[in-house]
Amino acid sequence: MSTEQRENLEAILRQSALPAGIDVSEQRRLLRELISAQPLPADVTVTAAALGGVPTAEITIDGIEPRHVVLYFHSGVYVLGDAFQAAGLASQVGRLTRAKVISVDYRLAPEHPYPAAVDDALAAYDALLDNGTDPSDIAFAGESAGGGLAVATLVNARDHGLPLPAAAFVMSPYADLTLAGATMDTKRAVDVLMNNAGTSPGGGPFDHYERWQRVLAVNLWGVINGVHAFTQAMIDQKTPGAIVNTGSKQGITCPPGDTAYNITKAGVKVLTEGLAHSLRNVEGCRVTAHLLVPGSTFTGMTARGRTEKPPGSWTPDQVIDVLVERMGKGDFYIICPDNDVTTDVDNRRILWGAEDIIRNRPPLSRWHPDYADEFAAFLKAPSPFRE
Repeated sequence: MSTEQRENLEAILRQSALPAGIDVSEQRRLLRELISAQPLPADVTVTAAALGGVPTAEITIDGIEPRHVVLYFHSGVYVLGDAFQAAGLASQVGRLTRAKVISVDYRLAPEHPYPAAVDDALAAYDALLDNGTDPSDIAFAGESAGGGLAVATLVNARDHGLPLPAAAFVMSPYADLTLAGATMDTKRAVDVLMNNAGTSPGGGPFDHYERWQRVLAVNLWGVINGVHAFTQAMIDQKTPGAIVNTGSKQGITCPPGDTAYNITKAGVKVLTEGLAHSLRNVEGCRVTAHLLVPGSTFTGMTARGRTEKPPGSWTPDQVIDVLVERMGKGDFYIICPDNDVTTDVDNRRILWGAEDIIRNRPPLSRWHPDYADEFAAFLKAPSPFRE
C-alpha cells in the first residue's frame, strides 16, 4: 500500500445500504428496520412535539440541564428518514453540546417536492423564536441533506428578516443539488471503499424467518452491493485503491446462538477472499482487498444502551490503528484482538474449528460438553501451530 493510499485510508476512517432498484416506500421500510435494530442509549428520551405546525421530536438526555437548543435536520436526500430515526446521531450532538435537541420532521419528496422541506424548516425556526427562545441560544445542525437544509434555512431566515442563530454545525452537507460543483470531478475517484454493513439479531437455523431476511439483506447483500457498485470503476481508475470488507469472528468460528448472523459474516469472508483472488489476477489492477475482523468494539451499534465502554472492549480508533498498520504491511486477514481475547486465543479458536472437519468431530465441538476438557487443554497447550 502506498503512502498516499495509507494517508487517504486513515483520513477517511477517522471520520467517525439499501438495495438498488426498489421503490421509495420499500426503502423507507428497510431504513426503519435497520435503525430500529440499533436502540438508543437508556438515558435518551424522545418525545413527539411540534413547532409552527411542523412535527418534531424533542430529544433530551438524563442528567443534562439544557441551556441551549439545537434545531436538527435529518439526512435522507430529502426522500428518506424522519425526525425520530435521526435521534441516535442527534442525541450525540445534544450530549456533546449539553443542549436540548429538536429534530424537525420536515415533509419529504416525492410526495412533497421543493420547497416543502425548506418551508417547514423555516416555520419551525420561526416558531422557536416566537416561543421566546433567544437566537443566541439556538444552533442549527444536520447531516447530509439535513446539513444542506441547515444552510438553506440560514439563507432563508436572513432573506425573511429573521435573526440568525448563534451557530450552525453541518456534517457532510448535501448543499449542491445541481451536482455541478468542481468536486464532482475532482473527487470522482474512489481510493478506499469501506463496506461495513451490520445489523442483528438474526435467528437460529429454523426460527425468525423475517429476521433472517433482514440480516441477510443488510449484512451480506449490503457488502455485495458495495463490491458490485464500485469495484470495476476502481480498477478502471488505474490508481492505488483498497476495498475493506468488515467481517466478524462469528463468521469464522460460528458460535451457536445466531446462525443467521454467522452465515452473513461467513459469506462476507468468502466474498472478500474471492475478490482478493480476482483482483490480483486482473492485469494492471492496483486495487487490493482486505478482510477486517474486529474484536469486541464499543460503538453506537454495540452499546445497547450503555454509556461506558466495557473494560474488555476496544475503541474504534484502536481497530483503525491496527487496520492501517496491517494494510501497510499488505495483509489480507486483519483480525483484531481486544482487551479480553488475545491474538493467540483467536488463533487457537480458529484452528480448533478447522480441525472439527479434519478430525471428524461433531460440528461446533468447542461448545459440545464432551469436548469441553479437551478444548480447555488445547487453549493451554505449548504451541499447537505449525512453524
